Amino acid sequence: MSTLPLPVRIAVGLAVTAVEQALKLPEQLSELPVTAASRAVQAAMRVQQRVTELAIKGDEVCALFQPVEEAPAWARFDEDDEPGGSGTKNTTGAPHTTRATGAANEFGRSTDGAPRTAVAPGSGAG
Repeated sequence: MSTLPLPVRIAVGLAVTAVEQALKLPEQLSELPVTAASRAVQAAMRVQQRVTELAIKGDEVCALFQPVEEAPAWARFDEDDEPGGSGTKNTTGAPHTTRATGAANEFGRSTDGAPRTAVAPGSGAG
């Protein structure tokens, strides 16, 4: 064990570490742009994740005070149109469709509102 006082030993160790880091500096400078970009992207992703977590928590709390509408007032479906009612008339003779029905079909619902069943690709069903 050395007979030098602790502060002197710490100072010498700090000086040696500074020299080692100075020798590594050219290598670290060449890697600096990649490291900086990587850390910036990582920080942005963490911020985005945190914002999303907060939004989800906010949605959960807001749902307690305001229940979600079963069918929004602005959504109009073919099933809701009464024959001869005040709905949009289809003068072309083609089947009448709306965007809401198309969206319902796109997201896994058949035209009668029942969930679609999954079909394996190439099975010929569907």
